Amino acid sequence: MHIGLLNLERKRTKKNYRRIFVAGMEVKLPYIAAVFPEKFDIEIQDEFVTGFSYKPYDIAIISVYTNNASRSYDLATKLRKDKTHVVMIGKHVEAMPEEAMQYADTIVLGELEKGLEKLVKDLESNTIKKVYNEKINKNLSIKQPRWDLYKTNALIEIAGVGTSRGCPRLCNFCNSSGDYRKREIEEVITELIKTKERTSIIAFKDPNFGVDREHYKELMTKIIPLKLNWGAQTDISVFNDEEFLDIAKDAGCLLLEVGLESISKSVRGNYNKMFIPDQYSKLIKNAHKKGIAVRGNFMFGSDNDDINIFDNTVKFAQDLGLELTRFSILVPVPGTQYFTQFQKEGRLLYTNFPQDWKHYNNGQVTFTPKNMTPRELQQGYYHAWKKFYSPTSIIKRLAPKFMNKSMYFTLLENVPSCVINMFRKN
Repeated sequence: MHIGLLNLERKRTKKNYRRIFVAGMEVKLPYIAAVFPEKFDIEIQDEFVTGFSYKPYDIAIISVYTNNASRSYDLATKLRKDKTHVVMIGKHVEAMPEEAMQYADTIVLGELEKGLEKLVKDLESNTIKKVYNEKINKNLSIKQPRWDLYKTNALIEIAGVGTSRGCPRLCNFCNSSGDYRKREIEEVITELIKTKERTSIIAFKDPNFGVDREHYKELMTKIIPLKLNWGAQTDISVFNDEEFLDIAKDAGCLLLEVGLESISKSVRGNYNKMFIPDQYSKLIKNAHKKGIAVRGNFMFGSDNDDINIFDNTVKFAQDLGLELTRFSILVPVPGTQYFTQFQKEGRLLYTNFPQDWKHYNNGQVTFTPKNMTPRELQQGYYHAWKKFYSPTSIIKRLAPKFMNKSMYFTLLENVPSCVINMFRKN
């Protein structure tokens, strides 16, 4: 039986240079592949990395997130016409199950692998259900990922590894909050040893790497002998823990990504964030002293933002000495407080669903801001990217760290971002 595990981009791209140079291999599909016994013929198509070519399968499992939902639904419709049984999974399916059911034969909610294990059993007896909804397990256990099925031609491969799911923080723009659970450390170490046979560059995919501080310290301590190079997303509170940073450095941490979100105290309060901008400089210096690079993420579009927020944020990020940043526009995706609020207030710009889900990505304005026009928000977003990743800015930020190993790692993103934004058409 031929099984396709599919992940589409928001829109089809003829050329994706990321596939040539750096492959950020998401672990979700290899984890799913591990659920199926070896007798099944499994194929992974992750369009971001492997590209995508249409073909019918006996069963296709499609990973759906909001901004690829309309393409995923179109693909599902075509596959079903070709007698493929379509299974849909993902955050968007969790938030919009009734919508997804219009395009899928089966949806899987709740704890993904447990639901798929039941689906496999039913598949063998030809009794597949329409909905699988397994309760979240407090003790998370995942089978070893099938990296052998993930084919790339990239010069550099970065493998995703998930050691936990969910997050106890309640950021009201995020759909990963709640239901925090973690894997046993030995299970993760076994996976890392196996993954190192493919690549020693790891991106931990935990929503918040460090939220259970003592657990992560123990995990990192056991990682040290593996001699990995890795990065993770965390919250800035770990920068106040010197022991955490020391262990992270010894374990091969090159980059920590933190959601700074805004330079405004009031905005961060609206987002349910704890630390305030006045504390950022000291905390980020703590990471830099250990040789760990920092990516700070900022989001534009809060009801408190006006047209001055863009230049002020770029200057703030440069003054912090951030090696990387990711600017985004607030996205009111289903399952978040903002989607409900903006829908109720009539502020959503695109409401012809599911076709309009393609607009709901973090680089496009999808609502009417309070203190600027949608166009001003869009143009300000482009301006921030161009200014932060200008050649002058890159040299100024990275030159003082010339002898730092993490600096060369961050060049993999600084240089392409500079080129892309130089030729970006606003």
